[in-house]
Amino acid sequence: MDINKLIDKYLPDTEKEFISILGAFDDQIYEIYLVGGAIRDILLGIPPNEIDLALKGSFNTFLKELEKNSKVEIIQVTEFGTAKINFKGKLIDIANTRTEAYIPKGSLPKINQLSVDIKNDLRRRDFTINSIAYCINNSNNNLIDPYNGLSDIKQRLIRNIHIESFSDDPTRIFRAIKYSLRLDFNIERKTSSELKSKSNLINNLSKYRILNEVKKSLDEKNPEKIINKLIQLNIFRYFFDISNVNINFNKSPKGITNYEYLILYFTYKDEGKLPNYLNNFDNSKSLAKKVDHLKNINHVVAYILKNDFNDFPPELYIKIHKIPKQLFNVFKSFNKNGKIISDLINKLTNSKPFLNFNDIKKLGFKDPKEIANLLLKLEISKFNNHLVSIKDEEDFIKKFIN
Repeated sequence: MDINKLIDKYLPDTEKEFISILGAFDDQIYEIYLVGGAIRDILLGIPPNEIDLALKGSFNTFLKELEKNSKVEIIQVTEFGTAKINFKGKLIDIANTRTEAYIPKGSLPKINQLSVDIKNDLRRRDFTINSIAYCINNSNNNLIDPYNGLSDIKQRLIRNIHIESFSDDPTRIFRAIKYSLRLDFNIERKTSSELKSKSNLINNLSKYRILNEVKKSLDEKNPEKIINKLIQLNIFRYFFDISNVNINFNKSPKGITNYEYLILYFTYKDEGKLPNYLNNFDNSKSLAKKVDHLKNINHVVAYILKNDFNDFPPELYIKIHKIPKQLFNVFKSFNKNGKIISDLINKLTNSKPFLNFNDIKKLGFKDPKEIANLLLKLEISKFNNHLVSIKDEEDFIKKFIN
């Protein structure tokens, strides 16, 4: 296998150019490696979305040398031996090789030692298929594969590096499922057994870290498969108790994330379970507002199914008249009553009065609050088909002149 040919074939041009710059560094002073998912994807014939690099050597000295290149901008350096680099508009992460410890288990890792041998660095990674490295600035073209990741790639297996992997970092449970479905790999038997037996350790994670993994999983191409796999393995119950998800994320309107779409689906299916989740798990005000919007749409549709649009109550109109159209489309994607939603959207759109604030002011009203209230009354009356023309609106307003 000629890894250089595969890199040339599958790595995007900007990343290839950056790697060629790194290839000029003296391998007696620095060891620079392409690691992780980028190597995995290249070996699978998949152009990687991003690359990760590991360096053995003096990290700060290396960065100073690298920054001499006018195309390189170092935009972030941390005390933990990591840096983010901007190269021709592309953000690239590089880290000093390291060993880590999880104390206590399930916490974020603590660094034991920096600038370690690459084989020791690879041991801290999640799965064998992500624990392969390739030295960029050395003429030796061999892959560094101490945990037989290449063999597992050929066998299409997700395998833990060591038995404490899920205990060290329970977020790897999410990633095992994500990678297996993304790559169409099987989770190796012992790893699968460990995953199931250690799933309760998800409770040791912060809500932020769980939420982050759920959102990243939902950014995958087939999020419904991942969610249903999490449900099947009883993992989803740690944050939301639901038996199955029958949802087509391709119907999600523009501007609604897959995560929001999932929570709104739960709102539609069983809104009674949402308050506990929102209070204890995700207290985002933006999400809570969208949930409330969908609840209000649901209540309005239930009213229309019983009463049609006849004598639409003002209090219901007030609940929905400022809801963004995309939320109606979210509800429409879940519900069989598409015509009702379409009619509702049209009626809301057409309820905008001809008269504006200044027009009403010219009719003799001075108080801004009173004018705003009159505009709302106009909207409601137009929604109920009581007003058609500008004259109708003027006559309607004149009734309120003392």
